[in-house]
Amino acid sequence: MAAKKVIAFEVDPRMVAELTKRFQNSPLQQKLEIVKGNCLDHDFPYFDKCVANVPYAISSALTFKLLRKPDFKCAVLMFQREFALRVCAQPNTEGYCRLSVNSQLLARCSHLMKISKNSFNPPPKVESLSLIHISEPTRLLSISYAVFCLKKKNKKPRRRDEGEWRKQNKERKDNDVQEIQILTNNTR
Repeated sequence: MAAKKVIAFEVDPRMVAELTKRFQNSPLQQKLEIVKGNCLDHDFPYFDKCVANVPYAISSALTFKLLRKPDFKCAVLMFQREFALRVCAQPNTEGYCRLSVNSQLLARCSHLMKISKNSFNPPPKVESLSLIHISEPTRLLSISYAVFCLKKKNKKPRRRDEGEWRKQNKERKDNDVQEIQILTNNTR
């Protein structure tokens, strides 16, 4: 089944020129829209599927930009392997982190396959890449991003203030847990 429309974000002007040249005077030219520039600098139009080979430098930012747009059906994304494994990591595993929690709170994430760097010409500098599948984005976006994504760790104070800091930090964590439970119950 062919796509009705393909929107390609591309920062490399040489690739933009090559794509334009390849599809010029083709019946597919009407279906291709090339947006010059970084996808993070643009609002995403409506789409139902996303396929991307994501540069490592924007992996996290692009993942969360996608997850804040719960209208799509699925995304197949190629990431540097370490990043991909952290997105899909399960609780009580070494890779499980804030990225894992946030990604899996907002969508179903699964690791599809490891891709050898020899599959590319020229081969990339990173040793290994992975393909992940993100589907069923949820509409739990009423949960405050301050709780999950933007919250900074409290710096531990000097020793003499440690007792008060521990008490305040425990209260803050308890409040966060209560807020999450309330918001989650209200969205069901």
